[in-house]
Amino acid sequence: MSIPVRVAIVNYSCSPDDEAVTSGITALQAQVSDHLAPAWCVDAELFRLEPPTPCAGAFGLILRDGGPDDSLAEATTTGLPLAHVFLGDLAPGQHWTHAASRELLNLLVNPIVSRMAYRRTGDGADQRHRLYVHDVVAPCAGYDHGYEVGGWRVSDFVHEAWFTDDLPASRPRFDREHRIHQPFGVLPGERVFAYDLVQDAWLCIAADERTGALTEAPGRPTGARARRLVQMMSDSRRRIHDRERCGSGKNPDGAVMGGP
Repeated sequence: MSIPVRVAIVNYSCSPDDEAVTSGITALQAQVSDHLAPAWCVDAELFRLEPPTPCAGAFGLILRDGGPDDSLAEATTTGLPLAHVFLGDLAPGQHWTHAASRELLNLLVNPIVSRMAYRRTGDGADQRHRLYVHDVVAPCAGYDHGYEVGGWRVSDFVHEAWFTDDLPASRPRFDREHRIHQPFGVLPGERVFAYDLVQDAWLCIAADERTGALTEAPGRPTGARARRLVQMMSDSRRRIHDRERCGSGKNPDGAVMGGP
């Protein structure tokens, strides 16, 4: 196991009081160390940063009221990954820890939102080539799909087996709560995002709340941390198209295609 990542938690929200924040952090710490670490080989040391001041060597997790804002920073003052937890939309009775857990687990497994999982399905004209966003909570992110740790609700999350169709002979675990039973499975009411390499477009793959049947529609991931991934795919495809238009070996902006 690698050295734990330090994560500073800052409360800018009016929702949870000091006691709830302290108790909730204890539950989140237990989830990360007892459940996430064995599954993803990444552990963390969570601590409350009070007062909120620059903290070298730590990721950031900020609790906020309201909703996403494009002006919010994606990195700490020292350049390390940062995630925002928006608590303004919590339904009555919901624990703040569930929303925080969703952001925290992804922050640890995919810190700079750069990972995607390739999947090929079908044959002939029906063959599909897609890159799924490497989001470990999206397939099971709903509050009802979460579970309790120390009296606090936290998010379910998927294991590595979810991201591949090449499975071992022994039946693997697809998510923490054993609710997903196949690779790339999505629980009712949830959705995941994938980039179709043939259609050159983002897709939202959603499971019906009643039947669980999957439907596909145009749609791209949203949120402060997902912007980088969407932009990365857009820039990559644009550069490929520019190269094809200008001819092999030519590059309109002078960058080295395929280089660092």
